[in-house]
Amino acid sequence: MKKIVLIVALIAIIGVGTTFAGEYPNGFGIGIFGQYGFGDIGGTGGGLAIKLPGVPVFWGLNVGLDSGTDWSYLGFGLIGDFHFIENSLGGNLNWWLGIGGLFRMDLYSQTFRYASNSDTADYNYINIAARIPVGVNITFSTFDLYFQAVATLGARLYSGYDFTLWGIQFKEDSTVGFGWGVPLELGIRFWL
Repeated sequence: MKKIVLIVALIAIIGVGTTFAGEYPNGFGIGIFGQYGFGDIGGTGGGLAIKLPGVPVFWGLNVGLDSGTDWSYLGFGLIGDFHFIENSLGGNLNWWLGIGGLFRMDLYSQTFRYASNSDTADYNYINIAARIPVGVNITFSTFDLYFQAVATLGARLYSGYDFTLWGIQFKEDSTVGFGWGVPLELGIRFWL
């Protein structure tokens, strides 16, 4: 089931990029962005922003890392946004509204402890979601600085977990549910 969902998600993301294919006036762009998210889907971390000539989709590859005393987290994903409204606010300040997609995998490892007993549970989420980015940027001759807030809604596939602590087995089955998020992104892109 997970393989089927992954294949469908990749086809959808690639389809968004080729459906609206045409010459985009800004050409090739590459940059970096930082991201902080609210909600279940969205992610925290940073990434690589890419804009290919001839394809009016703004791509992002993002990675998030975090850890605490008894847990660790690694998340990575692919985003693609098409800006269907782009307008000037005056001078070199612009705004946009778009639609896009997200595929993200979040991997967690958590250690449960009591006295001298402990066990580790590994679980993950696969997120497939639609995105609605609203953003602003200020453009310069060879780069732009941008900020966007992105409403995100989609499916979350949860792997469940199975571990034993104090001789008691803790188990949660895999589930599919809905998730939401509002990632905030701040970045810089260089136009070549």
